[in-house]
Amino acid sequence: RRVVRVEDSGMWADYVAKREQICAMRAEEEMPQLDPAVISDEAVDEYSNTFERLEHALNEVYLWHGTNVRAALSIAQNDFSIDLAGSNTGTMYGRGAYLAEHCTKADEYAVDE
Repeated sequence: RRVVRVEDSGMWADYVAKREQICAMRAEEEMPQLDPAVISDEAVDEYSNTFERLEHALNEVYLWHGTNVRAALSIAQNDFSIDLAGSNTGTMYGRGAYLAEHCTKADEYAVDE
């Protein structure tokens, strides 16, 4: 198995611009930090050539979504479709797009094809 970063470059650029606005607005504020620290930070640090830098001052974190290859390709092309939520693994906690703090949790929902 492997982890693949799927990114909509236009949406990412919009996100980064908004993040910079938030940083500027909150420059004088000190936000409480997440405690305990988010586990995914370790993966981001280890694979810095794959992941963009995060703004820890804003409690920014990467989240993981485990799915099968076909669904991942569809998400990459069409974004998350809440209408399809739960069609693969069910809706134990209700309809929605589920994301995990740690890749090992998302891996439980990933399927080899």
